[in-house]
Amino acid sequence: QGNQRVKALDLSSKGLKGTIAKEVGNLSFLISLDIINNNFQGHIPDDLGHLCQLHGLYMQLNELSGQIPESSGFLNGIQELFLYNNSLTGPIPPAIFNISSFQEKYQLVFLSVLKSSFLLYHTTNLRVQFLEKLGNLSRLEQLYLGSNNLTGSLPHDICKKTRRLEILYLFVNQLGGQIPSSISGCRSLRQLSLTYNNISDVIPTEIGNMSALQSLHLGSNNLTGWELPFNFFSISSLTHISLGINQFSGNLPKDICFRHPNLEYLEYLELQSNQICGNIPSRLSLCSALYDIALSTNYLTGTFKLPPISNTYSIAQVGKSVFDNLCSEFSLEGYHLKLGTSQE
Repeated sequence: QGNQRVKALDLSSKGLKGTIAKEVGNLSFLISLDIINNNFQGHIPDDLGHLCQLHGLYMQLNELSGQIPESSGFLNGIQELFLYNNSLTGPIPPAIFNISSFQEKYQLVFLSVLKSSFLLYHTTNLRVQFLEKLGNLSRLEQLYLGSNNLTGSLPHDICKKTRRLEILYLFVNQLGGQIPSSISGCRSLRQLSLTYNNISDVIPTEIGNMSALQSLHLGSNNLTGWELPFNFFSISSLTHISLGINQFSGNLPKDICFRHPNLEYLEYLELQSNQICGNIPSRLSLCSALYDIALSTNYLTGTFKLPPISNTYSIAQVGKSVFDNLCSEFSLEGYHLKLGTSQE
């Protein structure tokens, strides 16, 4: 009887091994179950679906395998569900997206399966249906689905009912298609990472309307465009831009960091391994906060004037031919130069 009054069970980082006892499902008053950072193996017991008062379930950083049990969809009071860094497989139960507390009560939801192995294509349409379900989570603010095997494309209505979404991580998947212009409807989005996918075509100009955006990571895709879509440089909050390893071509704007004074706050600019040509704009040095720049493996020529050193961990990554003509009024002390190769 005493065990039935347990409200919180914290077994995190205890070096525990073995499987999760199904008897845990008998702790009917349990509100929080935390087994983070152990060595638990085996399946998640179906019996956890009996914990009707559970608000937080934290199982990340273990060695759990198998599928998420269908019973987890009946955890009607759940507010936080962490399952990343395991070896879980199989489809995510659709019932999870019907949990009312995910949609109505909790303001900050982490449906986090980062670095897990959720295989979402057991049926032809399941992966598409899964992504479309994101639109039903009207209170969702953060979504981490990196390092999975997600395929398909981003739904055009991804922001229709997720207007509170602040962080969207879909990196290291197999997503294709285009970035929908409707993504600008996610007006609260601060961080967007789609790196290491198969996304193609041009970046929609509507991204320039995302006034809250701080970091944009679209590297290692198949994005194209004769002119880089620098309209998003007008976003005053943007500090990180990663567009490396794509198929962008054309020239860098001569008035970069002058025409767009908001770039005064830009810290990270990654454009390496594209087909960008012409001279490196001299006004690039006006981006005074810039401490990490990657331009290697392009067709760029000319000199590059380093901005004033404002950070002892500053990094400038330029192509070798650019470094040969490097000109700076400032000492190189405090800079870590990573030299790439420029294409001839």
